[in-house]
Amino acid sequence: MFRAGRAGGRGRARGVWGAAVGIAAQAAVAHGGVYDVQVRFRPSRDVGVTGYRVHVWEDGGVRAAIDVGIPPSEADGTLVATVSGLPVCGGYTFLVSAVAGGRESAAAPVGSLRYEQVGMLMDSDGDGLPDAVEDADRNCVVDPGETDPNVPNPGRGCR
Repeated sequence: MFRAGRAGGRGRARGVWGAAVGIAAQAAVAHGGVYDVQVRFRPSRDVGVTGYRVHVWEDGGVRAAIDVGIPPSEADGTLVATVSGLPVCGGYTFLVSAVAGGRESAAAPVGSLRYEQVGMLMDSDGDGLPDAVEDADRNCVVDPGETDPNVPNPGRGCR
């Protein structure tokens, strides 16, 4: 799991945040070069919270806010929301905000993931070779001497 520091705590909804917990890339990858991320965070102490939003900032400035409601709680009390369908070749920063009484707290940082970090977990073409092995320099370009992580390679690790 990748960890972030403590969350901010100063938002429009007072006293919303505890501490950020972190994110974890899921090893299970859908074919086609996308993956899921579990965003783990501590719930708000504000009893008026009606839901949460996970903010995804993609390198290059693309941003999305995903309403996740009140996600399932883990045994340790943290909440877990899944963000699905992230393209493997990208970098993402995750933040979480709470929604209460029509207001939204400031988004607290939870963590970041980059292709360099998740490439060994990914096997986009299902041939048994992790994407980071096929794309040795991890630049998301098939260079001379590399194999395409989206095309199975018979005889080179195929299951």
